[in-house]
This record gives sequence, C-alpha cells and structure tokens, in this order.
Amino acid sequence: MEYKRKIFPEEVALIAFLASKAQFQLESNWENKFIAYPLTKEKIGSIGLFKNNQKYTRRQSRVLSCCKFHDVDNVEVAVYLLIDSNDTLYELDLEGR
Repeated sequence: MEYKRKIFPEEVALIAFLASKAQFQLESNWENKFIAYPLTKEKIGSIGLFKNNQKYTRRQSRVLSCCKFHDVDNVEVAVYLLIDSNDTLYELDLEGR
C-alpha cells in the first residue's frame, strides 16, 4: 500500500515561499487540494505532490524555484520546487549537503 499524507504546515510554508519567489500563482486553497507522497523509504525529506483525486506518477518536470537553509543540526539543505509540463505542483525536493 502506498503511503500518502496531508502536506505538513512547514512544507506548506516552504512551497508558498518558493512559489512567491518565482512569482508563481498558487491556486486558491491549494494546500487542501494536494496530497504529499514521501519519495524516500524513511518517509522524510522529498515529497511528490498530487491532487486528491490523482495518483503520483513519475513525469517530466522542471525546477520552478530553489533556496538553501541550515537545519537544526546545522546541515545545509538545498530545496527545489518542481512543476510538471502543465505548470502543476509536482515535487518538493530536499537535498542535504
């Protein structure tokens, strides 16, 4: 069974920040229309994003926006917000450096 969940508040804030940085207009109430699909076995870090009535599938995407921050362990984390070819939210990718 695949694991899916609501988008955490911290992820909502990060997605909103990255979208704003790219001047990308998020649809109204988007955080309640999308589900998170963790992309790692540990179910932490990068997430796939799909609308409630869809299934997450691999498809072509592009980076919309990115940023870096230091986590609570002082590890630098690079974050990328990806959208698909239809300009729909696709992934929030986190990479520890």
